[in-house]
Amino acid sequence: MATADQSGSEKKIVLRIRRSEEEEEGEEFLISESGAALSGTLKKMLEDGADGVITLTNVRKYTIQMIIDYLETHATATATERGCRDFDREFASGKDHYLLKGLMIDADTLKIRDLTDLLARKIADYVRNKSIKYRFIVLRGREPTTEEKEQWRNLPRVVDWDEQRRLEELDELDEQLAQANIRNLLEI
Repeated sequence: MATADQSGSEKKIVLRIRRSEEEEEGEEFLISESGAALSGTLKKMLEDGADGVITLTNVRKYTIQMIIDYLETHATATATERGCRDFDREFASGKDHYLLKGLMIDADTLKIRDLTDLLARKIADYVRNKSIKYRFIVLRGREPTTEEKEQWRNLPRVVDWDEQRRLEELDELDEQLAQANIRNLLEI
């Protein structure tokens, strides 16, 4: 079922996105074979003998086209690495944290390491300099429990450092906390 594009040079793969295994029909998307090769999951499925149609049930329909655009751009990026960096910067900007989380989870599912890292950094930037409660709500999607609030109160306080050094340390801790929460989110 793989098709060739208008020039006939690039083989296209059909990605069928379903909500469950029982669903017979699914929404279909086209991706080039070179774009699919950038995804560890899709590459493995193609190597295992997928016939040009790959069915995915654990990827969201609203994120897949953005992920395909990312893969296609990186697969055809023959110009410079700077062009990819500019695309990456534009790709991650202007999206709310819900969409960023959905994209990151799907990129992780499809084993697209560069995209997962890009989105994790963007989410970390999004919650930088925010309260712990706000970070918790953004990263976990719920209010913290009483036990979690008590753990925050028992964290050691730093008082003897000059203000600039203390702020730099807090920024580093913020980023580490955000990355740890992102890793926990991916494990859920």
